[in-house]
Amino acid sequence: MSGGAQDRAAEAGRTGTAGRPTHPPGSSARRLRAFGHYLTAAVLALKGVGKLDHPEGRRVLIAVCFASALIVLVLTALHSKLHAHAAKVEALVYLLEAAVAGTMAVVTVEEGKRGLPFAWAIAAAGLVMGAVMRWRRGALSRGAGEEGER
Repeated sequence: MSGGAQDRAAEAGRTGTAGRPTHPPGSSARRLRAFGHYLTAAVLALKGVGKLDHPEGRRVLIAVCFASALIVLVLTALHSKLHAHAAKVEALVYLLEAAVAGTMAVVTVEEGKRGLPFAWAIAAAGLVMGAVMRWRRGALSRGAGEEGER
């Protein structure tokens, strides 16, 4: 079974060869994905803290940074409880992270930075692509699960 097929099978609740789960709950792939989300939340919160020094005209950005960090933390922490909709939830988290990364690209351009806006823009594009892939993977595994029940 290929890596992508294993991921889809694991999300659908099916098992691999010999009845073993394809990705156990504590697998390194899941931990790495969660670590990425926690790291993103930390960066967002730190960016909000950094803007607190001079909040005039930046209150909306500060609120967006803190709110998105909180949402990413909560959804990542509750990922196992939302397992039935895990692919969609994760896709929405990626989209939220992409929106904030896009906002940060605009803010860094306004601040006169040269290279940093490109890094934020590339991160936003990668997160949008990740969201599309997760959404499609969730639709595929849901469709495969329905076919198996017939």
